[in-house]
Amino acid sequence: MDYIKKAKKMARKHKMKMHLDGARSFNGAAFLGISPAEMCKDFDTVSVCLSKGLGAPLGSVVVGKEKDIKHCLILRKLLGGNLRQAGIICQAALHNLENWEESFNKDHDNCMWLAKELATLDMIELDTSLVETNMFRFKFKPESGLKHDEFANRMKEKHGILMTYGHKNEAIRLVTHRNIDKAMIEKTIKLFKKEIKL
Repeated sequence: MDYIKKAKKMARKHKMKMHLDGARSFNGAAFLGISPAEMCKDFDTVSVCLSKGLGAPLGSVVVGKEKDIKHCLILRKLLGGNLRQAGIICQAALHNLENWEESFNKDHDNCMWLAKELATLDMIELDTSLVETNMFRFKFKPESGLKHDEFANRMKEKHGILMTYGHKNEAIRLVTHRNIDKAMIEKTIKLFKKEIKL
């Protein structure tokens, strides 16, 4: 938050506006223990994808002053974006917005639990102090002989567990979200232990 204030001071000095790509702003707010409003207060406009952490079926919103929103609407039309008959979709988004804090804290707790368990495995290199929200990366130690892409593909094909690996095959990334519960985390931990020993 201190960095944001410094950025705002510099932006105002040069008569610039500030925009926040707020895809993970709710994760940040939950981690810092503040409201999304507090996190976003220094920005002129904020965009939030409702289908990511908030788990709505689809959609995004832009928040800002009326004149900025009018400009966004023009840009949206120029780019071919529009959404009609959005009532039921908006209701799902509103429900998730009203219950955001409990959901995000659950995601973060599940992520930390998963990270701590994987960090105990000899073949994995993982610093749990870097796990702050609902995602983390880990590496297999060179002596393990395990390849990130091969392991990720095996977990997907055999068990339906999805994970991504960097374009240079340098690490694996895991992400938790509102549709993943404790039973799924426990199952994932067991499967990791089983597959790593193969």
